Amino acid sequence: MDTNAVYNRPGVLAALNPGETPVITQTTNAELRGLAAAGRMHMPSFARDLPVINDVMDVNTRINVRGMLEEIKPGQRGLFGDGSIGATALNHGLPVITSDKALTTVLKSLGVEVRAP
Repeated sequence: MDTNAVYNRPGVLAALNPGETPVITQTTNAELRGLAAAGRMHMPSFARDLPVINDVMDVNTRINVRGMLEEIKPGQRGLFGDGSIGATALNHGLPVITSDKALTTVLKSLGVEVRAP
């Protein structure tokens, strides 16, 4: 899941197939903690219970995802995190749960299964 999805627990649970467990990446975890520390958003209790998986450090894929996102919406925030989540999903063959339309477009074009929360 990406950061925006964590704030929609019912939507995430509805997007899961039977037997699937939602996870977040280290990047998503760091983004959530940063938002909470800055007082911009609260840390959702749902996120505290989620397993955290390691980010894939595939620099080329991360840069490519970020570049594709920049082409869709120049100057958008969160490109580092989206690149990390995209690279992790691609390299592990994992679906992504997100409500980010640009990220959805990019990941689907790369063959990643994307689900809306």
